[in-house]
Amino acid sequence: MAGVVGLGAVGCAPEAEEREVSVRVATSLPPHGWLIECVGGDRVGVVVTLPGAASHATYTPTDRQVSGVLRCGVYFRAGVPFERGGWFSAIEGSGSVAVVDLREGIALRRMEAHRHHDEEGHDHAHDHGHGHGHGHGDGAEGYEDPHTWLSPANLIAQAGVVRKVLTRVDPAGAEVYAANHGALVTALGALDRELMLTLTPVRGRAFFVFHPSWGYFAERYGLRQVAIETEGKDPTDRELTALQNRARAEGIGVVFVQPQIAGRGAAAVAGAIGARVAVIDPMRADVVANLREVAAALLSSGQQE
Repeated sequence: MAGVVGLGAVGCAPEAEEREVSVRVATSLPPHGWLIECVGGDRVGVVVTLPGAASHATYTPTDRQVSGVLRCGVYFRAGVPFERGGWFSAIEGSGSVAVVDLREGIALRRMEAHRHHDEEGHDHAHDHGHGHGHGHGDGAEGYEDPHTWLSPANLIAQAGVVRKVLTRVDPAGAEVYAANHGALVTALGALDRELMLTLTPVRGRAFFVFHPSWGYFAERYGLRQVAIETEGKDPTDRELTALQNRARAEGIGVVFVQPQIAGRGAAAVAGAIGARVAVIDPMRADVVANLREVAAALLSSGQQE
């Protein structure tokens, strides 16, 4: 179990690309790199294209990274916006890299078109995403939320996809992949039950985030995510006032931001209501430790008296 929960960051360093392995694969995000390493163990070399500090909406891999991906047999995609770039089209058209979608079998949620109310009672509906390059919205219903890896239940489904693909391309490692997959599913199931218990005291509570990355997590554990940005942009003055009023009404004590996306709106809301700003990182590679820490942050964030 320690080997599953204790894996550190994975990346695209040349030594990782050149290590002797049975299978070489690539993926977009550090959390999925972690997942693949958990299942693949020493038989699999993993190249992660997105640095943890970069935005999955705007990043463009270097030519060196793309060359490394082209030396892989499989690319596990996440459905994040930067995969829509020309570099990814080149990967798909290479004929040498099989592209596997890690959203397979997952019920995708829609990014909520959140609504701010101004002091005169008028509604302003917004679909998140255009300003960060998230692709095409779908009016008031939003678009598919790509942040699937932030729910242990989704990660269990994704681990099954990884095991199936690795077994297909490397049948000699089937027993290893089966054993590692079993240990990972056990660990993620235990984490899910732990988080359910940990977050029981705050079920139904709203939490304020700058960017709406935590929808799957919130839905799984009965929380309400309130995003500050609208259409990938900081709120207008009117929207900021509405958010401040809502934050006071909800008794919000903390406004959460993520390191990959900065915004003055989060600090403005926090300052106006006397709350603090805290960082929670959706891209951290050690998923088990990260989700535990996020749950602890939500639990201790409290609400203003």
